[in-house]
Amino acid sequence: MILGVDLGKRQTPTTIVAVEQQVGERVWDAVGHGWRRGGCAGELVVRRVESVPLETSYDVAARRIWAVAEGTGASEIWMDGTGVGVAVEEMVRERRPVGLRCALRAVMITGGVGVSGRSVARNALLTRLAVEWQEGRVKVVAGLRNWPELRKELLALDGNGRKRHGRDDLALGLALAVWGFTGAGAAVGERADGRLV
Repeated sequence: MILGVDLGKRQTPTTIVAVEQQVGERVWDAVGHGWRRGGCAGELVVRRVESVPLETSYDVAARRIWAVAEGTGASEIWMDGTGVGVAVEEMVRERRPVGLRCALRAVMITGGVGVSGRSVARNALLTRLAVEWQEGRVKVVAGLRNWPELRKELLALDGNGRKRHGRDDLALGLALAVWGFTGAGAAVGERADGRLV
């Protein structure tokens, strides 16, 4: 299980998305537009989507991140480490429950192109998510809370992972979790520069 965390506070909330490689569950098939039983190796299943209320302190958000990690049995957290994310990353590290074995990986989200060390272009993150979603490798567990909001955000992404309108904090949390599973290499249907082919 990997958590993707997009930090927010005043304009957009902090979002926490839990994703797991799973087979055999009832999942939403974006390509076939319906519910079906999962079963293909490499499929990623969205198990939990949560928005921390606006104006929640970073300290409370950090504790919530660990509570979700502990509750889901997450082995990794991939979080937005941009801007205030550096300070929040330190706070999150300090709040780690004693004995919890879960790696924390902060990603600097840039406006550029591509990947460099801990830095990833926002477009690359969202394009990777769009490719994995469009290819049917990202599924959603039946009855997922906040699914309508996440679905709306996913549908608002264009073919290159850019949002056409509205918010994208849930989609970005999901993109971070998917990035944690798929790594920095190009996805099927994606060029090395992060655009769809």
